[in-house]
Amino acid sequence: MNHTNLWATTYHQILQNHQNPTEVKFWLDALKWGKAEHLGPGRVRVELSAPNAFYANFINTTFKGEIESAVAQVLGESCEVSIEVAQATPVDEVALAKMA
Repeated sequence: MNHTNLWATTYHQILQNHQNPTEVKFWLDALKWGKAEHLGPGRVRVELSAPNAFYANFINTTFKGEIESAVAQVLGESCEVSIEVAQATPVDEVALAKMA
């Protein structure tokens, strides 16, 4: 399964199992799929990036377990999720400079 299909299938799995799909869409739509790599037999790590630290912290606290469970169900392997903050784009850097 390629990375795009894995994320789409995982996303759909989370939406089906969550009590508030609107909340899931709001938070997960902001994530970018990085890569999935096998760590060994029956283990995979998925890297995602969030637009900023607030999103990354919220996703780690609120949805990381659901993402790991959904990937594990889709792939049949245990999953470790890593959520990083995306690199700031030049526009973001200008906006941050103005706020300082």
